Amino acid sequence: MVALAGVVVGYAIAWAVPRCLLTNSKRQRAERARLEALANATFEGLVLVRNTLVAEANMRFLDMVGLSREDLINTPLCKLGLDDKSASTLRTMQSGEQKTCQLRMRSGDDITVQVQAREMDYEGEPSLILAFRDVSSEERTRARIMHMAHHDALTGLPNRARFRESLEHELERAWVTHDEVALMFFDLDRFKEVNDVHGHAAGDALLVAVAERILDSLPEGAIASRLSGDEFAVILPRVDSRLEATTIAERVVDNVAKPATIGAVHLNVSASGGVTMFPLDGEDPDRLMNQADQALYRAKHQGRNCVAEFDPQMGRQMQEKRMLESDLAMAIEDELLDLHFQPQAHLGSGDIVGFEALVRWHDDERGFVPPSQFIQLAEETGQILRLGQWVIERACREAVNWTDGQRVSINVSPAQFKQGNLVLSVERALRSAGLDPSRLEIEITEGVLIDDEARALTILRRLKDLGVGLAIDDFGTGFASLNYLRSFPFDKIKIDRSFISGIQNQPEARIIVHSTIDLAHQLGMGVVVEGVEDMDELIALGDLNEVNVQGYLLARPLTRGAIKDFLASPPDLRAEILAGASAVRRA
Repeated sequence: MVALAGVVVGYAIAWAVPRCLLTNSKRQRAERARLEALANATFEGLVLVRNTLVAEANMRFLDMVGLSREDLINTPLCKLGLDDKSASTLRTMQSGEQKTCQLRMRSGDDITVQVQAREMDYEGEPSLILAFRDVSSEERTRARIMHMAHHDALTGLPNRARFRESLEHELERAWVTHDEVALMFFDLDRFKEVNDVHGHAAGDALLVAVAERILDSLPEGAIASRLSGDEFAVILPRVDSRLEATTIAERVVDNVAKPATIGAVHLNVSASGGVTMFPLDGEDPDRLMNQADQALYRAKHQGRNCVAEFDPQMGRQMQEKRMLESDLAMAIEDELLDLHFQPQAHLGSGDIVGFEALVRWHDDERGFVPPSQFIQLAEETGQILRLGQWVIERACREAVNWTDGQRVSINVSPAQFKQGNLVLSVERALRSAGLDPSRLEIEITEGVLIDDEARALTILRRLKDLGVGLAIDDFGTGFASLNYLRSFPFDKIKIDRSFISGIQNQPEARIIVHSTIDLAHQLGMGVVVEGVEDMDELIALGDLNEVNVQGYLLARPLTRGAIKDFLASPPDLRAEILAGASAVRRA
């Protein structure tokens, strides 16, 4: 570009060759016309300045500034600058102190130009030739590139990189002015369902609408950003108190929660928010971002569609949870978990007909980690897929060694059912272990079926085609279980412990349990009653010859090494169960 400008300046010098060098007027006019045509053909605007006034200009320059030659000649060069800074730069170039520059210039549409100057002697007087190159389009392109690098393409909000720069800038300013700064994180509740059900186009349109609602909720000076996906962040400089910040965050959540119409789709939207404060909660940007994220996590667990403030105690809990998450991943990878097996007995005969596989974790430092703690964590972090695969494979390998042909039951989590290739996993585990498919029973809860019944039905039918048994777990705890019995190919119902605990003192619970058992038998399904812990509960169940029971009355979950001895144990345990059942029949 500079080289081209140099060439153009060379043309300009030729164009301004003193007339005295031409030997006759005819030749002079021809040469002058040729040079003028050459000057007008250049891409640069050329201007000859003498005594600070414009003495000559080519057509390209006239087009740039939108003036006629008559209006331009004898105009002070500095008048062409768009502002005082540009005018001052032109004066500096006239003085010879500066040879190149970039400035803004007056035009129909104000433009940015690059200017190169060269001094010369014109008709015996010192003059200045300037070449102007319009770089407005290049400047706009650079501006667009810079905007794209720092802004989200979908919503137009600053992106994570720009957000981080803004946060650091505001914290540095607040250090000097002793102001408080609030940092808020938001994300949509169950946004994935919008994409899954209505498609990504609807999800994108919703994000645009949410961004607008967030901006409408914020005071002047607030900085809103889209970090990624459905995650948004807001910086509130110069807030007066934590209460003010929380109030603004609640206004954002309330505004986002208004119903949204995306094309022909009507969506009920909600968001959760987390708030932390500088310098009250922390001073480091990374720490503040982590704390806002923790507060957001707290809001999610408080029921969503709400705002939570950062709590230092929550920070410690989050750190412990992150460590537990890391250790769980290592335990799954290194197969440091174990399976225990809780037996199921047939009341009519006392025979042990099966075992439910239950995963257990004994950590070297924490000791026994409750399944309710690490199973939920595995589901939240996506580790449940690997954990579930391991359970299926290990349970099949163990069950193939049981000589009396007992079944092994495996509970499948909703995430494993929806996201993993469950049918393939089961098929591979059966083939690898050499286990007859009829000896494997897959247990699922009602929550697996709710979101996509058609897909769930397809998977269950494919499992049935393998010869695997199917049981619905925790039956009676959901609102639509009866409909599922009619629609899905279940072989067995497992009645939840919540109906069995204290059943001897609850006539209503007995009625529900007996009705459920009768219904299952009429539908040709088996029944397992879970959580039977004492003889009083067993007796309260009534005459249940064709029912299986599971619970502490029979045995606590057994290690795999204890199963053989349990199966070979004296008959008094089974006799006790049979005696209890007989007592019911005699009554």
